Amino acid sequence: ADRAQVYQAVNNALSLATRSSPRLRLVDVAELLTPGFVYRMFMEVDGRRIRVRARDGLHLSLAGARLASTLVMRALFDARIVPESQS
Repeated sequence: ADRAQVYQAVNNALSLATRSSPRLRLVDVAELLTPGFVYRMFMEVDGRRIRVRARDGLHLSLAGARLASTLVMRALFDARIVPESQS
């Protein structure tokens, strides 16, 4: 199987698993970190070039994890699992 098939199988399994609990959420960060499904080690964010992947090329760097966490936190806020802080 090629990688796309493996990724699709994993995504399908994760999607199925989230149906078992109303408090589980699957947050798709692909469009954020791989726009157009094109792999990127670096991305431009707010006019700056940042490394979004760790040196191993697979895991997220701290900056990449921070980007992803914004989507995760938004999903938790939207589902009212985590209250939004008052500013």
